Amino acid sequence: MRKHSIRADDRISSIRVFGGAGIRLCVDPGYGGFCRVITTDTPGFGALMNNRASSYQTW
Repeated sequence: MRKHSIRADDRISSIRVFGGAGIRLCVDPGYGGFCRVITTDTPGFGALMNNRASSYQTW
């Protein structure tokens, strides 16, 4: 699992997922706060995640 900080902090509103990858997207730095696991293309995150992501992990 790779851990990443987001350069576009609080500016992500959708995501594309390729090749069976998975992503854990979190609203706080350091993978804290509300997190969501994403395994398919997601055109919108809804109120809890939209433009609030600050960190993510991939696998």
